[in-house]
Amino acid sequence: MDQIEQNTSVLVSLEDGWDRTTQVVALAQLMMDPFYRTVTGFQCLVEKEWLRFGHRFGQRLARTKADRQSEKPPVFLHFMDAVFQMTYQFPTEFEFNETFLVTLTNEVIDGRFGNFFFDNEAERAESNLAARTASLWAYLTERHLKTPDFYNFQYLAGSRRNRDDLADVQRVLIPSFVPEGFVFWESFFCSGLLGSAPPRDAAINSYCKDVCLPPPPLRDTERPLLIASLSLSLSISL
Repeated sequence: MDQIEQNTSVLVSLEDGWDRTTQVVALAQLMMDPFYRTVTGFQCLVEKEWLRFGHRFGQRLARTKADRQSEKPPVFLHFMDAVFQMTYQFPTEFEFNETFLVTLTNEVIDGRFGNFFFDNEAERAESNLAARTASLWAYLTERHLKTPDFYNFQYLAGSRRNRDDLADVQRVLIPSFVPEGFVFWESFFCSGLLGSAPPRDAAINSYCKDVCLPPPPLRDTERPLLIASLSLSLSISL
């Protein structure tokens, strides 16, 4: 951040570039650019840095039986937890609320939308997912426009809706790293861990009812096990 504030260009490169690189670069942009702290901007950030740059969601989320035997580092959950921590530390700087973050993260894991299937854009294009599955971005945008479910009413820049207007909203966000600055993301990590999955959102079920997703969404008995496994990996890595 010191380099950025001095108008110095920064190159980020770690091994293959689709895990930690994506995580670091996405968080940096979230801290620097208030556009990415809006509902629309955050969707653009995830699409650009995670999906288009080829984060291996198929492997990392153990979509297939073979994947469940190997690579499952919860890199995207790391990212979403970090975003939640920033919304906790800066409650007036984000247009979206915790419900938005929990909904997005749950749907990435549950797999009722096609955006996060497979490991890269080529595989998604080859499977024609855009035509065969519902889009999570379309659902989140529609729900945000029609209801206040995802809106943070403490958001100070609520009257500024486009990127130009947001340019002078806030300085670069510098999170605190003292232990007291972090909280446990209870609404996400405690859901479904006591033997039952969280209640399904009726609006999402209705939205996806005519869509055939390849493969089918996680069963209620599978989801708690996957969340528990990812949560354990997260705690170990921290």
